[in-house]
Amino acid sequence: KPKSAIVIRRAAGNVVVPTQPTYNAITHVITIPAIDGVIYSIDGVEVTPGDQPAITATADVEAAPATGYSFPANVETSWVFVY
Repeated sequence: KPKSAIVIRRAAGNVVVPTQPTYNAITHVITIPAIDGVIYSIDGVEVTPGDQPAITATADVEAAPATGYSFPANVETSWVFVY
């Protein structure tokens, strides 16, 4: 009787956990944390760590692992900040 198996492999490299960016609802500024191995983007555009220009509409922030890094399973990688 044939048997089957599911093999799950994580990407090679250092495991890093993205940190949630912060949002100031008064100034509408999103602050991106500086985490080695994590690339953040706002509405699909890659951004550098630190304060971003004030948003004028709801913004989607996503984190992705840089080359040579990976995220553990079930880690939050996207956030929505409502203007």
